[in-house]
Amino acid sequence: MLITARACSSRRSCCVRSVVLDEFSSALDSKLEEQLFESLRAALAGRTLLLITHRASALALVDRVVELPARLPSTDE
Repeated sequence: MLITARACSSRRSCCVRSVVLDEFSSALDSKLEEQLFESLRAALAGRTLLLITHRASALALVDRVVELPARLPSTDE
């Protein structure tokens, strides 16, 4: 979380064009999660966000969704 906050609020944040968040809200309760989402919406404006999550509520931060299948095909044959 601290790294996310620093990337979005530092003086060099104008140079950060893409942000990857992987299950970033998994340990938060719903109230704290919503507060974080509000802050991130403003901080990530104009940036590309790659979001990896199992929580449907986090999808409110994105414009497009790519859902991977539960099982990827095996390449072992």
